[in-house]
Amino acid sequence: MNLEGNNIGDVGAIELFGSLKTNTYLKKLNLSKNKLTNACTPALSEMLMKNDTLEELYLYMNVIQSEGAITLFNGLKKNNSIRVLDLSWNTIGANERGLGKAFFELFSTNNSLVHCDFSFNKISYQTTEQAAKGLEENHTIYGLHWLGNEGYIDTEGFLIPSKRFGPEYITLHPTISKPRIDGFKCVINPKHYDKATPKENCWICEGWQEITVTYFPGILTEIISFSR
Repeated sequence: MNLEGNNIGDVGAIELFGSLKTNTYLKKLNLSKNKLTNACTPALSEMLMKNDTLEELYLYMNVIQSEGAITLFNGLKKNNSIRVLDLSWNTIGANERGLGKAFFELFSTNNSLVHCDFSFNKISYQTTEQAAKGLEENHTIYGLHWLGNEGYIDTEGFLIPSKRFGPEYITLHPTISKPRIDGFKCVINPKHYDKATPKENCWICEGWQEITVTYFPGILTEIISFSR
């Protein structure tokens, strides 16, 4: 269900979340650009605790802050179906008391999330540290986005606290652009990639493929000898 940019607001969202608590067929919900705030997150959290069908949730470019994110995470900790979450371009780094602990608990306990985007939320170095510790115990998240916060994702998928790519970096590169996540699709075209934008090392969006190299002692020596 794509309801992006409809000015639904909190009142409409609360009604929608109430109807989805017992829904058994909807797989994808896009409520991006709908001016959602913390006020709707208790209803959202309750829905997530009861709904076991929804797999993709997009909340891009709303105005959800730290308190709302914590409430949302509480619902996700008891949810086993959400695999894709886009919470980018909100303000969850504002007044982030308890946010680090919430990230730690979410990453270390949730076993269904695979692809998450928390970009451009002005999340602090301290909160990133706690989120990184939680991520070390997570074995399901395959793609994570953290650009525009005080941290980055390395090539092995670990979250590294750093001020390098935080809000100040974005200010220095005002034309920076970042593709939005779309389920499990590869969305980055290397030919048109903005060189000012650091690669986020998302294995999903950047189309990474796992390659296994098997070494047989003696055989490799013969191949090298033959090549000469």
